[in-house]
Amino acid sequence: MLLHQALNVKVNNVVSFVGAGGKTTAALRLMEELAGIGRQVVFTTTTRILEPIPRENEYLLLADEEEALTQVSRLLTRYPKVFLAQRRLEEVDPTALGESDRDYPMRPNKLEGVPPSLVDRLAQRLSEAVILVEADGARHRALKAPAAHEPVLPASTTILVPMADLAVLGKPLTEEHVHRPGLVAGLTGAALGQPVTVEMIATVLSHPQGGLKGLPEQARAIPILNHRAEDRPLDDARQIAHLVLQNKRIERVIIASLRAPEPVLEVITPKARVAAIVLAAGESRRFGQPKQLLPVGDKTMIQHVVDIVLDSPVEQVIVVLGCRAMEIGTSIADRPVQVVVNQEWKSGLSSSVRAGLAAVKPEVDAALFVLADQPGVTTEVIAKIIERYQETRAPIVVPTHRGQRGNPVLFDRSLFAELMRVKGDQGGRQVIAEHEDELEEVEVQTEAIFADIDTADDYQTANLQSPSFNLHPPTSNSINSLIIDLDGVLYRGDEAIVGAREFMALLQREGVPFLLLTNNSTRTPGQYVTKLGKMGIVIEESDVLTSAQATALYLERIARPEARVYAIGEEGLRAALREKYTIAEERADFVVVGMDTGLTYEKLRVATLLIRSGARFIATNPDKTLPTEEGLAPGNGASLAALEAATGVAPFVVGKPEPAIFDLALARMGVGKEGTAVIGDRLETDILGGQRAGLSTILVLSGATSRQELENSTIKPDLVFENVRQLYEIWPKS
Repeated sequence: MLLHQALNVKVNNVVSFVGAGGKTTAALRLMEELAGIGRQVVFTTTTRILEPIPRENEYLLLADEEEALTQVSRLLTRYPKVFLAQRRLEEVDPTALGESDRDYPMRPNKLEGVPPSLVDRLAQRLSEAVILVEADGARHRALKAPAAHEPVLPASTTILVPMADLAVLGKPLTEEHVHRPGLVAGLTGAALGQPVTVEMIATVLSHPQGGLKGLPEQARAIPILNHRAEDRPLDDARQIAHLVLQNKRIERVIIASLRAPEPVLEVITPKARVAAIVLAAGESRRFGQPKQLLPVGDKTMIQHVVDIVLDSPVEQVIVVLGCRAMEIGTSIADRPVQVVVNQEWKSGLSSSVRAGLAAVKPEVDAALFVLADQPGVTTEVIAKIIERYQETRAPIVVPTHRGQRGNPVLFDRSLFAELMRVKGDQGGRQVIAEHEDELEEVEVQTEAIFADIDTADDYQTANLQSPSFNLHPPTSNSINSLIIDLDGVLYRGDEAIVGAREFMALLQREGVPFLLLTNNSTRTPGQYVTKLGKMGIVIEESDVLTSAQATALYLERIARPEARVYAIGEEGLRAALREKYTIAEERADFVVVGMDTGLTYEKLRVATLLIRSGARFIATNPDKTLPTEEGLAPGNGASLAALEAATGVAPFVVGKPEPAIFDLALARMGVGKEGTAVIGDRLETDILGGQRAGLSTILVLSGATSRQELENSTIKPDLVFENVRQLYEIWPKS
């Protein structure tokens, strides 16, 4: 895992590093990661730091407060990484002169930092950037306690990162190893010269006059334990983490080896305590009778929903009743739940939200709102929502299916007060809208998250009276346009798959809109026209969209016109790139990697050196294998794996399964998502990508995926066929 993932860094975050044991390394590593995923990043200090030597796509700005305010936003349009300080100092750090193994080039002189008020003003202006701040110094020691004037924290800090290096364990509490050992002794009760212990490190990091000193009310506190000795067991680090987490202001603890390709070794979080609030107070006006008492299998609907919730990893279950509360409450009287009667149920859903929240235990961290008329929601769905909350501690977690949001929704305790102020039938929608940038989405493999039972037709369609019930997937009759993969769907190698000619002719004859969307970047659209023509399938160049074309379109959004690109790939990729960019092996701004059957060590070497020098790493597609007449051969994903292993940098992928390429396809076709389906042979690209884009999905078993792999996978398509021949046979014909 990477640092930005473990810290859950979002745009407009201000991340302040304090403590000792690798603050600069952590901040620079985070800067590289964020820039690698397209974020604008400013790295500054409110104290002093060594002067960085800017590389390509980086800029060092030395300016006073007013000049910085005008210059930083302008510079970020050209340089994704901007270093900011006030002025260059004559002070030289003698330790830095001997550090030849630094991952990032530095000069030995210091830079004077900026006032924290400037960081606050920049945070207000740079809504699309992330600001990283080194907020105190430690003189290269492994542990420290802050002096009276430290840390110099911006009030706008959203993530505070106290740090310590575990190499200090067992070392004497002296100035040689600990910055300000007397202050550390005062916080921990230890004697000077005493060996540093697990308990001492935990106390310093979690103390309100130690690692948490000056913590802004709105900030999340996430300590990092730098575990440089990768061969050393993590037991001490884990023990420190669990001690630190006894402080409820600390969200999680990251154990990291900051110079490793994947720096995060473990993330330790306290167990999330979640209350489930089942909203069942409505009068079922549209249905005509209490939905809560309708049969679902051998139970009532309210019994079924309550039992699902009780089987889920929740701390407390609250059921809010209103209309006909006595009758409905009797049906769940034997369940271990807390029943709350909302006497104001007629005033709208929000009154039930307030009644449920009022009953939540004080020690609970979050509330999950479950609708009593959504009996298709499963324990697996609830578990995934809570798991995502455990991982991110996001203020809101919403389940999605194929890009569409549903219920139940989880709200962190920090939003309870806002929820209590909502009126009418809004429920949590108003609060979600106000915190759109902060919420987390978690993809689930069921439509049940947005299938509530409002009418008798809904009830009959869901077949709820059966002991087991399912919501019906789309059929070919509900599909009116298609996005079709090529390899493994229409052909393998140079041979057409059975039924491909007939199926494509049918679509053209019936006027069904379609687009051939391929992750293979080796060919141009014209070459695909020729290849398919030899198989008896007649198409136009405009019927094809390749991952190479999509990558070129992506570069148009992020690259300057004169950008230099080093490309690993074949003619399809090179043709798409050379129209607008300079193809170069030196001083490249981007390394773009597509399928290359002529891949050599020399190409990998050049790409590795460029990426390590700061070039952005972009991939046309992540396919690990390629279907051929002889079987599965290595695909582009194999090349990406080699480069990621050599550089420690993961590529930004443009092609499937990323939703952007499907949005481009829909725009090319001039159709919407409703009624559009993706046909593909790969679960992890075609089907997952279609689901992420909010489209129906059809898997054919004529390419990379076997039936056994389908059964073992958590990715489930809407429809499955052996090949397009079967789809041709059932497709409606005029």
